[in-house]
Amino acid sequence: MSSFTVCLQKEIVSRSRVCAYKSYECPLPVISGRQHCYRHIVRDPTAPYRQCAHTYGNGERCTMPAPSESRNHRDPG
Repeated sequence: MSSFTVCLQKEIVSRSRVCAYKSYECPLPVISGRQHCYRHIVRDPTAPYRQCAHTYGNGERCTMPAPSESRNHRDPG
């Protein structure tokens, strides 16, 4: 488990708040100061995260969030 994943898990505030993803009811807990879980946080344009750039041997991209390289985002959390 990467240090980013551990850090992200520590940011999770409350298991009673659920993700605000609209396509289906996502039961995952939200990230501190955000309205989305780790799986859907990259869909929040104000979040300082992007999709991980790692590509597996079979050509699929990693679906985990990664810190955004842009410093323009402000993290309210």
